[in-house]
Amino acid sequence: MHHSFIDEHSHIDGVLQRLDPRIKIVSFVALLFFIIFSRPDSLLSFALYGLLILLLIGISKIPVYYILKRCLVIVPFILMTSLFLLFVLYFKTMSCYCSLYLDDVTFFTVW
Repeated sequence: MHHSFIDEHSHIDGVLQRLDPRIKIVSFVALLFFIIFSRPDSLLSFALYGLLILLLIGISKIPVYYILKRCLVIVPFILMTSLFLLFVLYFKTMSCYCSLYLDDVTFFTVW
């Protein structure tokens, strides 16, 4: 049985391909742990995570077009999540302004 998406780049002799699988698993779980528990407003840490991932792609010697082609599957989900978060942030800000305004109005009407 031949799976072209698995066997296509299995012959490449890169640094990551030579590492012990246990080291790869522990490193991957540690990277996920750091990404998940990072503060959402810490853009510098996410930029560093992105640079680390780009560095790993570079030293793995797998062609960039292949990785980009495989990542196209998740792009619509990332875009939809980003749009959702933008709308949530916008409406949360607007509701804060409205509640402040309404609190001021009710305060003056009660007294």
